Amino acid sequence: MPKLLTCLIVLSTILSISACQFLSEFSNSSNLAEEETSINASMAEAPTELPDMTWLDYADPVADANLAVAKQNFNLLALGNRRLNFPGVELAADELDKMQADCGVKVMAHSGDQLNSADELPWRKKLFTYVSQYNTVMLAACKHQASTASF
Repeated sequence: MPKLLTCLIVLSTILSISACQFLSEFSNSSNLAEEETSINASMAEAPTELPDMTWLDYADPVADANLAVAKQNFNLLALGNRRLNFPGVELAADELDKMQADCGVKVMAHSGDQLNSADELPWRKKLFTYVSQYNTVMLAACKHQASTASF
């Protein structure tokens, strides 16, 4: 009987210590969640710095594409959305895959599909227009290069 009583006391002590450790960890995780919420709130309040996209005001996509062709760079420009988007390229999926393989692809920086502020919208539209005009010229050059290279 005394052994049984000793075992019960040891077991209850172990369970009590385990429960205390669990509660201590739980309260620490609650504090971490509060700190994370506080950090997220302060980040949301901080103004988002916009990337410098002033180059779009002065860019000439046709001249840029022709310069790239002269350097034998036939990369199509893509916008990095959830899936790559190729403005100015109207091809079926299999043709687009072939053109990507033949021409190459360059994903434009700051071109994701999530806007962080309304201030980004005007330059996103300019970026779309630039990429569309660039790709129109580049696609024709890439197709021409692919057709002459295969002979």
